[in-house]
Amino acid sequence: MHLSPTHGLTVEWERHHKQSRHLLISEEGQQAESWLKVRFRGEQPPCIPTNLHCEFITESAKNANNLMTQVFLAHAEEDTDIMAKLVLEPTLVT
Repeated sequence: MHLSPTHGLTVEWERHHKQSRHLLISEEGQQAESWLKVRFRGEQPPCIPTNLHCEFITESAKNANNLMTQVFLAHAEEDTDIMAKLVLEPTLVT
């Protein structure tokens, strides 16, 4: 059984009650995000990320971006006019 590149750090983060000081920073966080996005088509992945891995990596990304998350919007071609009317700016909601 293979373990994820972040397995030990993920376990440590959970052991410390998910404190932000145990999250990934800088290049470690970017590498973890890249690892999470890899798709193994036609071959078995060396390991499958658990929900805890995903939470750890996404919380690390959120922490690195001043607690902001990203939102992605998709639309059908017939809704292009509606989409064009939306104002898409970073917004802080408290």
